[in-house]
Amino acid sequence: MKSIIVRKEYLRKNYPQITPIKKIVKLRHIDLNSVNFLIYSKNGKYVLHFNTDKTLIKKIEDVCKILRFCSENAVKVSEPIIRKNGKFVDVTNNCYLTRYYEGHLYDGSVKELKELSSNIANLHKVLSTYPRRFNHTTDNKPYRILTRSELEKISKGICTKAKFSSIDKKVFRNISFITECIEKDISEAEIMNKIKSSKQLIHSDLHPKNVIFNNGKVSAIIDFNSLRIGEIEEDLAFASYRFASYKKRNVREIKNHVTNFIDTYKKYHPITKERTKLVCYFFRHITLQRLCYIIRTHYFKKSDLWMSDFDKHLNLLKLQNKIEILMKTH
Repeated sequence: MKSIIVRKEYLRKNYPQITPIKKIVKLRHIDLNSVNFLIYSKNGKYVLHFNTDKTLIKKIEDVCKILRFCSENAVKVSEPIIRKNGKFVDVTNNCYLTRYYEGHLYDGSVKELKELSSNIANLHKVLSTYPRRFNHTTDNKPYRILTRSELEKISKGICTKAKFSSIDKKVFRNISFITECIEKDISEAEIMNKIKSSKQLIHSDLHPKNVIFNNGKVSAIIDFNSLRIGEIEEDLAFASYRFASYKKRNVREIKNHVTNFIDTYKKYHPITKERTKLVCYFFRHITLQRLCYIIRTHYFKKSDLWMSDFDKHLNLLKLQNKIEILMKTH
């Protein structure tokens, strides 16, 4: 990708409301889809996001409209800044501007866990009232669960190799466990599909790097590029497990944090006992999807994209299995 140069003149022309500009600094940011710059102005700090995936630009314009709606309804999200022409996204340069939020990432405390849970509940309530249609779909084909024949093909392919790679060893060592989880996922899906659950806008990527805290309070929920129509239990599952397990090893403690997270959420946004059952299912399903994507990409596409996340998702899958056993015995 060619280097990006941000000039003060560009900001003065497109965002006159934030001038005068003092300084522009490129942020260190590990993201395949964006390059970000911190803008220092007289009236605050902002982040200019350059998106490298041009297919997302139309979606981002609509996401920015939703974020503005959330901000106007007291939801703590990254507020987008409108351009002089009335649009949020510069389609020529593939960029958009948001407010910058001071603070830190999740510290692992119960206080911040409960604070986040109440904020996600509020986010879901407001998203459910958004008056416009959201006509953007996510291509889930690459994330489909591996079939039995695909698993057998991978297993046989590894066995016929003269020498195993480190990835081969990891996959082969855990393929029986992954297969068991897939079989359980398929059988439970039939039951879970019968539970009534309405669909709405959800964040779809709530993890510890996507929330900014300040003095124990949520400053902003960020990175809405994965926003889509789904079930709120998907967000609840992904967030509760990812935040509850952050910097923790004790399974019983993590299980208690997951329960705490869900109970706090229900105080602000009640859901039925039946729908609560979806949380365990969705976390396993989402984690399996990501793990299957990594494995399929490596063995059938000959690419190691996201292979660095293999251990993380495998460990989360094992954690979910242990927590589910604990929940059934207590």
